[in-house]
Amino acid sequence: MYCLCLTSNIKQPNLPQLTCCGINGPKDWATNSLPIPDSCCAAREITAGTAAACTPETAHPDGCLNKLVGLFQDIAVVLGGVGLGIAFIQLLGVIFACCLARSIRSQYETV
Repeated sequence: MYCLCLTSNIKQPNLPQLTCCGINGPKDWATNSLPIPDSCCAAREITAGTAAACTPETAHPDGCLNKLVGLFQDIAVVLGGVGLGIAFIQLLGVIFACCLARSIRSQYETV
């Protein structure tokens, strides 16, 4: 079970590329007294220079939880690849350091 803890002091994250609203959908906002944030609205009418309030009908229908999990999984693959690349470079450095130490040691013995 997820806790949807919202206060009016906290600025909602602006994630326009995700096009989502709430954890499971815009109905999450129906359980509290706060209005649906502007970042949830797909399209709103503007009359007399002010935008109409966002409603569940105009909000993005999908929740953000599944989209964020997918986004983090994509990022994790990239970070894992970068980590493996750095580990490989470190391993090459250790191998070259051992080769250099062996070469220096063999030169001391021949002199």
